[in-house]
Amino acid sequence: AAFLASRREREAKADVSFTVFDLERDCGDVDVACYSAEGGARAHVELRAWLHPRLGECALHFGVLSGPRSGEWKSPLEERSVQWPEGVVSIDGKACQLRLKQLDGHLQGIDFSMPATKKSASGGEDSIEPSIAG
Repeated sequence: AAFLASRREREAKADVSFTVFDLERDCGDVDVACYSAEGGARAHVELRAWLHPRLGECALHFGVLSGPRSGEWKSPLEERSVQWPEGVVSIDGKACQLRLKQLDGHLQGIDFSMPATKKSASGGEDSIEPSIAG
């Protein structure tokens, strides 16, 4: 209940993007919030997951697209400007894994940051574009 109650706060903080994933078979929920930092020079990503206790400790298996529309995956560790948390392990040339950090109760998460570019829109509102698409 606390995880869902805090969702609005996470979403309000996320001035770049906010995405919710509802996991199948009642396994839990994952929120991914991206917000600007350092005046738009960096983007911080917070992944927060409420995971059913039957799952125990969990890891994130992930890759990075080599371009915004490429469809080709590459190892996240190739993105040297990203400040990955400790413990990222290369699986192959296209993916890594990272054990989620235990937070409160059944809440787990990871945080990382990357360079970003501040873009000025014609309507006068600036937007932040992280160095990794998606």
